[in-house]
Amino acid sequence: MFECVLKYNVIFKKSASDEVINEQAKQVSLNGGTVNEKFSSSLLKGFTAEIPDTYFLTLERGLTAADSQIYYIEPHPDVLTYAIPCEPEIMNDL
Repeated sequence: MFECVLKYNVIFKKSASDEVINEQAKQVSLNGGTVNEKFSSSLLKGFTAEIPDTYFLTLERGLTAADSQIYYIEPHPDVLTYAIPCEPEIMNDL
């Protein structure tokens, strides 16, 4: 069975403890995901992870819980670069 795995930023409320964030990162890993980077600053607390779609739905449903420590989840904006193939026919037209 094919499962989609996308990369997300999981951002926590400022009141979230490191223990809460670490436990959620552990749950992502236990459910087939990969935590790529954790961050904690005065501006943002959270992590970036590749999360399978089945577990993402669980996280998303948890956002509406009254005691949720997750502030929001957003797609991670990967920077992609593409090489333009050099084809002689095209270069001759320039």
